[in-house]
Amino acid sequence: MEGDLSSFIHPILPSGMSSVRNVAPGQWFIVGDDTLSAAAVDEFSQRLSPYANVIDQSHGRVRIAITGGNAAAVLAKGTGADLGVLAFPVGCSTATLIGHIAAHLTRLGEDEFEIAVLRSFAEGMWDDLTDMSSEFGLF
Repeated sequence: MEGDLSSFIHPILPSGMSSVRNVAPGQWFIVGDDTLSAAAVDEFSQRLSPYANVIDQSHGRVRIAITGGNAAAVLAKGTGADLGVLAFPVGCSTATLIGHIAAHLTRLGEDEFEIAVLRSFAEGMWDDLTDMSSEFGLF
């Protein structure tokens, strides 16, 4: 099997995993809010083994949600990505810089975004988001 595996991955997602997010050609993040057991990760890995390798990132990354009418304006202060809904529609993901921090940005709704960063950069990202949000009186 070659090309985009996301349509293959989605039907076999473990319970609690809700989304397949494109990272780069041939790479995806599979995210959800539930904790998976080691057995569930192993089973999912076995099901994908003929087509892809699974690398657990759950302890290495932090997901931060930013929502509200000013969410895109706040993020636009820190990233060069075009966040217009036509260029970056719901479900779209991109790897980008937000300030000086490498991030994976996903649009979850018209005014809802998720930022995934390496764990060691999470506090710095939060501080940057606080600063970028200050004109809107959010913090």
